[in-house]
Order: sequence, then structure tokens, then C-alpha cells
Amino acid sequence: MNAGPFPRNALPQQPGGPAAGAAAARTAPPAQPTLRTPQPGQPVQDPAAARAARAAALQQREAVARQQQAARQAQAQAQSQARAQVQAQSRAQAQQAQAQARQTGRMQAMQQMQAARAQQAQAMRAQQMQQAAQRQQMMQMQHQQAAQRQQAAQHQQAMQRAPAPQRQAPPQGGGGHGHCQPGKPCR
Repeated sequence: MNAGPFPRNALPQQPGGPAAGAAAARTAPPAQPTLRTPQPGQPVQDPAAARAARAAALQQREAVARQQQAARQAQAQAQSQARAQVQAQSRAQAQQAQAQARQTGRMQAMQQMQAARAQQAQAMRAQQMQQAAQRQQMMQMQHQQAAQRQQAAQHQQAMQRAPAPQRQAPPQGGGGHGHCQPGKPCR
């Protein structure tokens, strides 16, 4: 078999040979980074935009946390104020109840005192009426005694003023005993 001008297994060489390829590699400019073309629906991967997005998300989370904390503080303050108001109302009601009890006690004491005074005045009036009745009875007794004394005096005066009995004539026919008068010797 005639091999021809080239060996059977020989590869065709580039023009200039291996030395020319090495020189071209040394003189080639450095490779520039290529931007990947984003696929449809995917955002552009910009580092600055990503950092800004992360910072915005962090700020938003911090703002939400602050709002939640402020809401919790406001709720706690409202609950504390409500408890204080309830306690104040309870104290006011207790004080009012105590004042009403004291007022009721004073009113009851005054009513009892007034009732006692009324009973005392009624007892004094009854005693005065009884004393007046006793005085009237004594006056009636005195009037009766005076009337009895006056009647006795009148009777005595009437007895003293009564005329003496007349002397009776002696019986006819002479002698005989004379008439005897009371308190005088017989004649």
C-alpha cells in the first residue's frame, strides 16, 4: 500500500504549528465576565438591589416589632388603668357604704333619742295630769270638809237660837208638884 505523502495516522496540523498557537494564547486578552441573560420571569441578580431589599425587609420587621411592643405596652397600660379605676370605684363604694351606715346609725340614734324624749314628755304629762287630779280631789275634799263644818256651825247656831220651852201651869185643885224644867230645880 502506498502511504502517500502523509502517514496513515497523522493529524493535519494548524498553520503555523504548535509554536504559533502558544504565542497566540500568550497575546490573547483576558476573558471578560459575561452577564447571564435572565430567563423570563426571573429578576436580575443585582447585589446592591439584593442588599437594599434585605435592609428594607429588616427595617420592616423591626418596625413591626416596635409596633407590636407599643401595642403590648398600650394594652398593659390600659389594663393597669382599668384595674386602678375599678379599685378606686370599689374604695369609693366602700367609703360611701360606710358613710351611709354611719349616717343610718346617727339617724337611728336620733330617732331613738327623739322617741325616748317623747316617752319622757308623755310620762311627765301623765304625771302632771295625775297631780292635777289629786289636787282637784284634795280641793273637793277641802270643800266638803268646809261645807260640813259650815253645816255643823249652822246647826249649832240654830240650836242656840231655839226658844226656851214655856212653863206649864200647875194643875187645878191646889197642891201638887211643880213643873220641872231641864237644868233647873223643880218648883
